[in-house]
Amino acid sequence: MLLPSAIGGDCELSCLESLSLGSKPMVSLSLAELPGNTGHIVLAMGGLDNKVHLYCGEREGKFIHSCELKGHTDWIRCLDFSLPTGTNGEKDSLLLVSSSQDRCIRLWKMALRHSPANSDIPYRKEGIGLASYIEGPLVIAGSSSYQISLESLLIGHEDWVYSVQWQPPSSLSAEGSDVYQPYSILSASMDKTMMIWQPEKTTGIWMNVVSVGELSHCALGFYGGHWSPGGDSILAHGYGGSFHLWRNVGVDFDNWQPQKVPSGHYAAVTDITWSHEVIMCYQSVTTRIFAPWKDEVCSEDKYSWHEIARPQVHGHDINCVTIIQGKGNHRFSDGMGHFLIPATKEAPQKSANDDLDTLGAIPDAVPVVLTEAPIEEQLAINTLWPESHKLYGHGNELFSLCCDHKGKLVASSCKAQSSTVAEIWLWLVGSWKAVGRLQSHNLTVTNMQFSYDNALLLAVSRDRQFSLFSIDTTGIC
Repeated sequence: MLLPSAIGGDCELSCLESLSLGSKPMVSLSLAELPGNTGHIVLAMGGLDNKVHLYCGEREGKFIHSCELKGHTDWIRCLDFSLPTGTNGEKDSLLLVSSSQDRCIRLWKMALRHSPANSDIPYRKEGIGLASYIEGPLVIAGSSSYQISLESLLIGHEDWVYSVQWQPPSSLSAEGSDVYQPYSILSASMDKTMMIWQPEKTTGIWMNVVSVGELSHCALGFYGGHWSPGGDSILAHGYGGSFHLWRNVGVDFDNWQPQKVPSGHYAAVTDITWSHEVIMCYQSVTTRIFAPWKDEVCSEDKYSWHEIARPQVHGHDINCVTIIQGKGNHRFSDGMGHFLIPATKEAPQKSANDDLDTLGAIPDAVPVVLTEAPIEEQLAINTLWPESHKLYGHGNELFSLCCDHKGKLVASSCKAQSSTVAEIWLWLVGSWKAVGRLQSHNLTVTNMQFSYDNALLLAVSRDRQFSLFSIDTTGIC
């Protein structure tokens, strides 16, 4: 890759070399420049053979397989090189961190053993201690050699470790010309936790110093974790497209607190409906409620839109939704598969806003009174609405729903290819009995709407026709 020398210039990309890796796919890569002014590059690859493969080459390519690092007992999921590190101002070492599905993190060290600059200095082995490493293979890159060793084995996660990342480099000067590598590693796992690892100051043993995680009943955890450029925030992404953000708000000591992040659907939105100032979106397996939230800090009447509730998380695709108008708690009906689920009710609220500990006991799945826009953990736990009824009737997948303006009748339709299946069903709110079946179309009824006086029902179908029904609720509602 040739980067432009000026803003707006062209960036040139060219293939330097293609490597044949055999039958085992590689799923993780990391690239770094070897210390010692050698002009050589080291490439680390890990995959399904449970090994870390190291290739050494020049900037023009010509990569040669140097060695294999064994130790992991399951697939390698992530690799990351640090910047060159060392002691007494000599940056003669390179650290590589690897994570695996064996729930372990391994820290490897590449130490410069011999180069033209220190050819007269004999190699001296460090003293063996509690924090000493186990020597591994020797890698030759040009006229320099590097001793590879296992620096540390980090154990703490209870499920696959999907991601590891070194904290971004920090600058020693205002110009940013001199940078150093902080000894801090972020790991993210399927056990729904992220951990920060640092060496203990006296012994040098790597320890878990920070643990954060989502308190939800989700079956899957985090697929990756990332540092902010300044190293004061960490972000995880999980199953379902969710983001989880923590920021270090401490002054004299670390204090990582969850923060609000953008949220929304992760697939096509299939239906949408309004209820006063609240908008409800409907997508594959979740319903989400968005509303304007007033900023209490700002003196002006400024509002910002946030997801304030996630009433339903289902295992089936949900195709349609409608708000049931009326006084009291909010209710809505939705349709999926071969059945209809009406009257999902907003649950009673607790009187106080519970504090969310990072790794405490999972609280009861009951809602709370929110004093600020909810974070992802609160959306997953405290904003579920209980399901009150489940009605069966349609033989095919539900396609459209609507409710009258008094909250008395709900109309539903399903996918159809015949007039019998294309019936519109009317349901009585409260008893949830089927009180009518309207026939007019030969194909799927795609949309329906009650008139404002609730006397008429308009329906449109894929048979390129629309129909108008007169609704008489005498003796029913």
